[in-house]
Amino acid sequence: MADRNRSWLEELERALLSAGSTLPTTALGRLRRTVGAAFRGGRLAWNGRGGEDLDLEALGALVGSVGQLKGIAMKAGQMLSYLDLPLPQEVKDAFSALQTHSASLSFEEIAALVRAELDDRAEPL
Repeated sequence: MADRNRSWLEELERALLSAGSTLPTTALGRLRRTVGAAFRGGRLAWNGRGGEDLDLEALGALVGSVGQLKGIAMKAGQMLSYLDLPLPQEVKDAFSALQTHSASLSFEEIAALVRAELDDRAEPL
């Protein structure tokens, strides 16, 4: 079982690194990604309420969604991996992948998003 979880975690880490690093530039796009992550988390919690085995596929989808959100959502996911919470070790391990295996954004991409949000209020960088 430990080997299965390890290979699954390595697969999740590869998927996080290869995922697109683009952020949605509209409020609607950000809302869509946030709602998608919330539904995945709800599905994972709902399916696990009966004491069944953890659905690793659903957990991977949730971690991937949180990794694509970046910002505070990703930081919250990273914190879930190390805070002393009553979570299964597989959940903590999956969220720990966000600490080192998330696709990064270039400075140019971040600057463009900030400029788009602030319009005329953005100072030249």
